[in-house]
Amino acid sequence: MEVLYLLITLINSIFIKSLFISILSIMLAGRILKTDTRNAFAIIKGLILVYAGLNIIYYFIAYFSPATMVSFWGRGMGNYSFAYYLMFAANTLLPLLLFFKKLGRNKFVLLTLSFLMNIGWVFELFIIYHTDIYRNYNGNQLSLNFLWFIVLNGFFIGSVMYAIGSAVKRK
Repeated sequence: MEVLYLLITLINSIFIKSLFISILSIMLAGRILKTDTRNAFAIIKGLILVYAGLNIIYYFIAYFSPATMVSFWGRGMGNYSFAYYLMFAANTLLPLLLFFKKLGRNKFVLLTLSFLMNIGWVFELFIIYHTDIYRNYNGNQLSLNFLWFIVLNGFFIGSVMYAIGSAVKRK
């Protein structure tokens, strides 16, 4: 269970948090260089589906663990249960729409899905940063550094995906 959780956390911290920027950078590179980006988007689609599958397996295994179920019930029945279920659906159920070929090939569906998959930490970061501005009258440097890390990581991952997708020729 811990290994699965660590794998999900690794994929989330490296790829999923910067997925929105990665997709934007691939779209931009494809537009500027006038090249085919379907392979890069197919790689991203596969990555999203693997991440969603790992989440589903994790929640299925956690269903049989009493300690984890207490944690889920605490989040699912609390004051912010709507946000928990929104984030749960966005990370596990919405990516399954990519199994439909027409939706899986559309880059704007991938872009929207990548934003929805990250909606929880985006709201959290916005609320923390916004509150910090009003309380201290200046932004928190840690929040700004984290945003810059996400943007730079997104451009790096997007360029790697674009390069891999361009190296593989379509049949």
